[in-house]
Amino acid sequence: MRKIQNLTTAKVFAAALAATFLFAGAASAQTAYGRFRLPQPVQWGKALLPAGEYEFTVSSTSMTGVIAVHSRDQKTSAFVIPVEIARLGTKAPSALIIDIRGNQWTVRSLRLAERHLVLNFGSAEGHGRKAIEEAKATQEVPVLAAKK
Repeated sequence: MRKIQNLTTAKVFAAALAATFLFAGAASAQTAYGRFRLPQPVQWGKALLPAGEYEFTVSSTSMTGVIAVHSRDQKTSAFVIPVEIARLGTKAPSALIIDIRGNQWTVRSLRLAERHLVLNFGSAEGHGRKAIEEAKATQEVPVLAAKK
């Protein structure tokens, strides 16, 4: 069973990597880097990230928006793909926007002020206005742009 899970993870990674290379040239992509701290566990796509310090790389801030996330201690890593990428219409700072329902924290979007983009992920219950309205609260986790 573990071997099948590792094989599936490898296939997802390979597909994400291939999509990144495929669209990167055509979309004149830019790479974005950043850091954030989670005060408690957060669901981001299919990944559950424990509380802690994280870094991320958005390999293409245009067409695909594949995000590689890893904890600073390198014990946790994930790849997440947004369901939608939109232009940032305000001067709001970079942040992770998190929906809170009871004790469940779920990433709804990643706002990248420096790139004027918002990457939307929806939530575990679904994407769109209904899911946002059902959230009991939202939390903004500051994201610090990093240079490599």
